[in-house]
Amino acid sequence: MGSRALAAALAAAFVASAFAARSGTDQVATALVLAVATAVSGGVCAWHFARGGSLAGGRALLAALGVWASLVAVSLVWSANPDGSLQAAGRSLAYIAVAAAGVCVARSAPNRADALASAVFLGGVVVCAYGLAARVWPASLGADELGAIANRLGQPFGYWNALGGAAAMTAVAGIWWTTRPTLSARAGAIGFVGTGIALLAGLLTQSRGAVLALAFALAVWWWAIPRRLATLAALAVAALAVAPVATWALSKPAFTERAATLAQREAVAAEFGWATLATVFLLAIAGALFARRASGRLPTIALTRKLERSAAIATVALCAGLGLALAVKAGAVTGVIEQRVDELVSERAPQPAEGASRLVATSSTRSAYWREAVELFRERPLLGWGADSFEIVRLRHRHGPLGARHAHGFFAQQLADLGLAGVLVALAAFAASLPALVAPLRRRAVRASAVTGLRDRLASEDAIAARAALALVVVAFGVQSLLDWTWYVPALALPALFAAGFLAGAREPRRHYRVAGGRAPLLAAACATLATLFSVWTLLEPAYALHTSERARAALADAQPQTALRLARRAADHDPLALDPLLVAARAQTALGATTAARRTLVAAVERHPQDPRAWIALARFEAGPGLRPDRALAAVRAALWLDPEGREAKDLYLAARARLRIACALAGGSDTSENGARRPAGRAGASANLRWARWACAHGAAKAARD
Repeated sequence: MGSRALAAALAAAFVASAFAARSGTDQVATALVLAVATAVSGGVCAWHFARGGSLAGGRALLAALGVWASLVAVSLVWSANPDGSLQAAGRSLAYIAVAAAGVCVARSAPNRADALASAVFLGGVVVCAYGLAARVWPASLGADELGAIANRLGQPFGYWNALGGAAAMTAVAGIWWTTRPTLSARAGAIGFVGTGIALLAGLLTQSRGAVLALAFALAVWWWAIPRRLATLAALAVAALAVAPVATWALSKPAFTERAATLAQREAVAAEFGWATLATVFLLAIAGALFARRASGRLPTIALTRKLERSAAIATVALCAGLGLALAVKAGAVTGVIEQRVDELVSERAPQPAEGASRLVATSSTRSAYWREAVELFRERPLLGWGADSFEIVRLRHRHGPLGARHAHGFFAQQLADLGLAGVLVALAAFAASLPALVAPLRRRAVRASAVTGLRDRLASEDAIAARAALALVVVAFGVQSLLDWTWYVPALALPALFAAGFLAGAREPRRHYRVAGGRAPLLAAACATLATLFSVWTLLEPAYALHTSERARAALADAQPQTALRLARRAADHDPLALDPLLVAARAQTALGATTAARRTLVAAVERHPQDPRAWIALARFEAGPGLRPDRALAAVRAALWLDPEGREAKDLYLAARARLRIACALAGGSDTSENGARRPAGRAGASANLRWARWACAHGAAKAARD
C-alpha cells in the first residue's frame, strides 16, 4: 500500500471512530468500534507473522501493556463493578491489538511515518471542521449540544475536551505538515487552513487540558526540531488569522452562556460562518505563498546553527526578563500564585465562567474527583476497587450531587481502580514507550556530508521530522490524559497507541523477511488470529447484553413483561456480571405477578453487586411496594444511603418507607417499629382487617412514590 493510500485509510478510520464512538460514553457503539479496530489490527498482525515478521522493537511496550491488561482482567475477582471491569478488559485488549498493529506496520514499512502523520492531520481537520460547522448549522449538526451543561464546542464527540484533544493532536501534526521543505502550493494551503481550523476549534472548546498539551508539544518541537523559523511563521500566521474570530465568538452568549437556546445560536451562526470562511480563504492564500517561497529550500548548516543560537539567546533573555519582573513584584506574583494553587486544590472555589477567561483559570471540579480517588486508594492501596469501579465507589465520598464516571485523570483513575499495582504497571508502560518517543526528538538536522544531494537530504530530514511529529502527537494525548478521561475516547486513544507502536517498531533496523519455512510463522499467525477472536468476543458480549437489556426495558414500557423477561434472561446469559439484566428481569417478574421470583432476583442482584446502590434501591422499592414489607425496604434503603449519602432517590425512598411503615403499623392495630426498622407486633387478635388495610396502604404508597 502506498503512502497516500495508507494515509487516506488511516484518516478515514480516525474520522469514522470519532463519529461512531463519539466520546466513548455510548458503550454499545464504543464496543463495536473497538471490535472493528481489534479485528483489523489482528488481521494486520496475522499477515505480518505469516510472512515471517516479528515484533522487534515493540516487545517491551507490548509486554507492559499486556501486564496492565492482565491486571485489569484479574481485577474482576475483587471488583466493585464487575461488568465495568469486563468492559475495561476488552478495551485494554483492543488497545494492545492496535499498538501491536503499529509495530507490525513499522516492521513492514518503517518509512511510512509521513503517511501516519498525514492521517492524523487530515482526519483531525475533518473532525475539527465538523465541530465548527455544528455552530454554523446548529439546528441540524449541533442539535446534540443544545441544553448541555456547558456551551462549548464539542461535536462530533459530544464532549468538548475530546474535541480539544483532537484539535491539539491535529495542530501538532499540522505544524509538521506546514514546515516540510518539499511543500507544494496546494499542500501549503491545506496545511495552513487545517492548522488554523484546529487552533480555532481548540480555543472554542475552552479546554485547558488541550491547550496545555498543545503548548507542551509545541515547546518540545521548537526545542528538538531545527525548523524554528518555519514553525514560527506558520504558527504566527495561523494564530493571527483565527484570533479575531475566536475573540469575537468567546464574547457572544451563543458560545459562552450555559444551556444556550437554539435561537441564540442561530442569531450568530451566519456571522460566525462567514468569518470562519474568510479566515479559511486568507489562510489558504498565506499557505500557498509560504510554500512557494520555502519549497525546496533547506537552510545551510551554518544558518541552522545561527538560528538555533539566536533562538537560545532569545529564550534566555525572555527568561531573564520574566525573572526580573518576578523579582520586582515578588509579593504580588506570590499572592497570585498562591491564589491559583488554592483554586486548583479547593473544592469550594467558584467554577470559572464560560469564555476566554476560562482558559487562564485554575479552578475546576477535578479537585473533588482527585480527592475521591485518593480516599479510595487509602481504603484499598494495593489492588484498588477493580477496573472502572470509580463511578460506583466514589459515591460514598462525594460531597454533593455531582456525578462522574471517571476520575478525570489517568493516574487518579488507576489509583482508585487498580491501586499501587496499577500505577506501577502504568509507569512501566510509560517507561517502555519512552525510548521510542525520545529517539526521533534527539535527531538533529541531517549533516550535509551525511547525505549526498539536496533531494535526499530533504527526504531524510523530513522522515526524521515526521517521526518527531508522531512522537509529539502521542505526547499531547498523554499530557491531556493526565488531566481528563480522554483515554476512554477511541478516536484519540487509538491513533496515539498506533503511533506509539509504530515508533517502537521503527527503532530497530529493518531486516528482510526470511523465507517462511516450517510451522513457526503459521503458528504465530494462528495465535494472533485466536487472540483477536477472543478480544472481539470479550468486547461484544457485554455490548450485546447491554443492547438486549435496553430492548427488554422497551418491552416493559410497551406492557410486554413476558418478552421483557425473556430478553433480560438472554442478556444475563451473555453477561452474567451485569446488573441491568437482573433489575429488568425483576421488574418483568413483578409485572407478571411472580413476586417471590422477583424478590429472589433482587436478592441475587444485591449479593452480586453489594457496592452498587442501584441494586439496594431496586430491592427497597420492591419491598415497599409489591413485597408489602416496608420494614425490609427501610433496611435496604439504609444500605443504599450508606453507599450514596447524597443520592436523591435513596433519600426520597427512605422518607417514603418510614412513612409507609408507620402507617402500616398504625393500621395493623398498634404495632410499633424498632429503630432498626424491624416490626414489633402489639397484638394481632381481631386485626386481620386492619392488616389488609395496612398492606393496601403500603402498596398504594409505593405506587405513589414510583409515580412521583
